[in-house]
Amino acid sequence: MPESTLAAHQTRDPERVIDVRHPDFADLLRCLDRSITSHDDVITAHVLTVLSGVFPNGEEMFIDAVRHFRPAVTDPDLGRQV
Repeated sequence: MPESTLAAHQTRDPERVIDVRHPDFADLLRCLDRSITSHDDVITAHVLTVLSGVFPNGEEMFIDAVRHFRPAVTDPDLGRQV
């Protein structure tokens, strides 16, 4: 596609030309801490990310359940742990 045609579709003002950039992130990606990908295993990294997002809700639900049943605990050792 000719450059003038491309520029004409970018804006209604023919005097204004928007330069299209093609950033290269290769250097940035090489510097990233690869441990976040769980030994370059992207699937495991995503599973861990989802678990860390869901865990706080599940933890709160567990704590609420323990508080709900705390009065029913009759064992003294278990009562101290709860």
